[in-house]
Formats: sequence, structure tokens, C-alpha cells
Amino acid sequence: MPLVLVDLDNTLIDRAGAFDRWAQGFVAARGGDAGDAAWLVVADRDGLEPRERFAGMIAERFGLDAQDEGAILAELRGGMVRELVTDDAVILALCRARAAGWGPFVVTNGTVEQQGRKLRHTGLDREVGGWSSAVNLLRVQASRARRQNSSVIASYSRSRLGRPTAFSGTCSRRLRSRARSARNAGSSSW
Repeated sequence: MPLVLVDLDNTLIDRAGAFDRWAQGFVAARGGDAGDAAWLVVADRDGLEPRERFAGMIAERFGLDAQDEGAILAELRGGMVRELVTDDAVILALCRARAAGWGPFVVTNGTVEQQGRKLRHTGLDREVGGWSSAVNLLRVQASRARRQNSSVIASYSRSRLGRPTAFSGTCSRRLRSRARSARNAGSSSW
């Protein structure tokens, strides 16, 4: 069975759209304006800004107490997930991939817990063979050379699917980095 590694945020799900909707609601509840919502989107850095630091930045921007940072952090994590919507075309594509003998497996940069919430909320957890955080996998394999990282991810993904697989490709919005990862893992396609 060929294995295909798929990115989650802005590949299987529209994280950017969900975050934008969340930001608008968050700002409206606090009497902010479009400029505040735009600031949130930019400061989020497409999910790359560490959540704890981002919660502090939000508290400062909106004049909230440091005690509110915990509530902001919870809202950052939960509120954005509530804004996710399932794209029927993605479900259909995953169904077709499985029917054609492919083993879709999500490898993501986020935490396993947060990304699991997203997958369960959208129902994508039932459409893929499993998921893991590339960050967590690579921490475990920190002694390996950088060029072997994709091989570690592919090997782990194969083991989670519970059957022999051949690594065949990766799908992501970050094509250059994923193409490099695919080549490092021995893929002929990405």
C-alpha cells in the first residue's frame, strides 16, 4: 500500500479562514474594529506564533489582565477549532485515495492534542490512517541527521497504519519544503 503524508493546516482544512472568522468574533466581543482583527491575523503568523506568547500579546493589545492570558490561550485553541468547517471535496479526495489503495496519514507541525481536536471536529479523523506531530517525532529522533527526518516520519507513519506500506508522496501547501522532505524520504512524487 502506498503511503501519502498529508499536511493538515491549509491543506486538508482551511485554518486561515477559520482563524479569520475567530478573530472577527473575538474582536467584536471586545468592542474592537477591523484593524484589531487584521492585527490578530498578522500576529498569528499562520499559526506559527507560539500560543502562550500570542496570548500575552493579545492581552496587551486589548488591555486585559495577565490573569486573562489563560482564558485567552484556551479560547485561541478551542475557538479557532469551533470555526473549522469540513470541505466535502477533501473528504471525497481522501475516500478516493483509500479506494485506490493509498494510505493517507496526517503529519503536522502542531501539537498532537490540538491537531487531534481539529481532525475530530471536522470528521477527518475517520478518513485518515492516523496522525502525528512532526515536531514530536523529530524530538524523539534528535540524534539523527537532518536529512533523515523525513525517513523517520515515513517509518512512524507506516507503523501506525499497521501494515506494510511504500512511501509514495507528500501533500502540503508548503511545496518547496515538502518536496525536499519527500526526496529525503525516498519519494518519487510529492
